[in-house]
Amino acid sequence: MRIFAEKRKTTKQATPAKSTLLDRARLGHSQEVDTILRMQETIGNQAVQRLLKANRGDSKGYSTDTRVSRAAGATLADNLPYTQKIEGVGDPPSIDDKDALAQTIGGIPGTLTLTKPGAAAAQPTASFAAGAVHAVNNVAVQVARGVEAGKTLMTLNGKDLLSTAPGTAIAKPSIGGSSLASGGVQCRVAAVPKNVGSFDETVLNSGPWSTVTSKANLQARLRLAACSGTGDTTLTAHGQPSDAKVAEANRTHEDHHAADFAAVFAKTIGRWDALLGAAKSSGTTFKGADAPACEGALFAAMGGTPESIATNYRDGCRGSGRAFHNTPAGGPLSVSNQSADATCTSCSVDVSQ
Repeated sequence: MRIFAEKRKTTKQATPAKSTLLDRARLGHSQEVDTILRMQETIGNQAVQRLLKANRGDSKGYSTDTRVSRAAGATLADNLPYTQKIEGVGDPPSIDDKDALAQTIGGIPGTLTLTKPGAAAAQPTASFAAGAVHAVNNVAVQVARGVEAGKTLMTLNGKDLLSTAPGTAIAKPSIGGSSLASGGVQCRVAAVPKNVGSFDETVLNSGPWSTVTSKANLQARLRLAACSGTGDTTLTAHGQPSDAKVAEANRTHEDHHAADFAAVFAKTIGRWDALLGAAKSSGTTFKGADAPACEGALFAAMGGTPESIATNYRDGCRGSGRAFHNTPAGGPLSVSNQSADATCTSCSVDVSQ
């Protein structure tokens, strides 16, 4: 999601311009694993696009989620690279660049083939499902608060990964094992868990848009000299070329994030799921001095622990959001033509893609 960009224009008020392998062998991709991954990516991406389209309708219809945005002064948007912003309506957000921006999330090297001749092919267990879309945001409220027009959160098993630690959200495989007469233990994948990735979008409704706010707030956010006094004013936002077109552009922006999240899911949790399934179906065993060491070898061959794989999914989604925002198509909405009447009883702005 992005917040809005202000186009500085002269109006009725003067405004300034604008994410120890077994016997040291490393696990590679069998033909089975590659086939599963291709199926996951193709089916997942097609399903998301299909369901996103199916979810489209009259964006003016409000969902049961009546949220408009966070309370004034909250700073969640500062850490969300998957929001469409509205530039120029207050201090610009500062994205936390300490997060992984482009963490490698694929590329498991090696040559070991898991599938034994005649072994049944493992079926994918992980999936990416279409999420909820809440068309509830009022762009006038968003401008007055200086927050994003819309946002899309990545989720895992029904939990959004902004408020939930990835390692607690991911379902973990069952590991079977036994002691070896020669010492140490051996272990194997006994059951592959079901993990479901998805998204949660909050976008603009289709208008009309207005809100009551303080004059002082608009003087600070929109630099309207007439709003220097006390009291409240009514702010009306006009979509250009229309409210419906701006709402549609915001929905398209957030849908792009959702599609990117599906692709990241396939490359992280989907890939991990495929390797777990192939290891289970082939009966591949791993060895270690004790149970923790054996599990460590198993997860290293799978590409990572459940916690690291889930973190790669979250951070990969964050990286995809930042990458999209650095493209022309991923830019913010813009505010222009700020104006107020002589006593700042009413104010208006134009909002465009």
